[in-house]
Amino acid sequence: MRVLLLAVASMIGAAGPVLAQPADTGWTASLLAGQLFGGDLDVGERELTAGAAVGRSMGRGFSLEAELAVIPELSQFDAELWVGTGSLLYHPVAIGRRVTPYGLLGASLARITAPRPGPTSLEVALDFGGGVWLRVAGPIALRADVRFIHIDNAPNFWRAAGGVTFAP
Repeated sequence: MRVLLLAVASMIGAAGPVLAQPADTGWTASLLAGQLFGGDLDVGERELTAGAAVGRSMGRGFSLEAELAVIPELSQFDAELWVGTGSLLYHPVAIGRRVTPYGLLGASLARITAPRPGPTSLEVALDFGGGVWLRVAGPIALRADVRFIHIDNAPNFWRAAGGVTFAP
């Protein structure tokens, strides 16, 4: 929750130094892992997720990011879930030269597959949230974010994820 509050607070500030913002270096690539929680999931239910993302700086503190994530077993709903997300990230403030908080807003397609021979459906989804990059060495940054994912006609949930971002 602190990460989300930090990301929202960052939207109020002025643009930070370009060198401190991983997404302003052009292309980025990220590997992510995390957990789903809350929303339509039962209290205490945790589902693992993994994914990868590719981003491109748009300048002036904005970048676009495409992500593909899988939830291999959404056990409460007895289904597998793939989510492809396109998000706009806003990262206007760098704290020093290493930390950059960001907010995000995106649209997604979610593919939900029930056990065989069950049905497969494709649903539209929206996501919003925020996070932070921590540049650790050269082109490598650690990242953490929290986002809410709303899927039409399917379970809605929060996702907390962390990973590594490469910004060559």
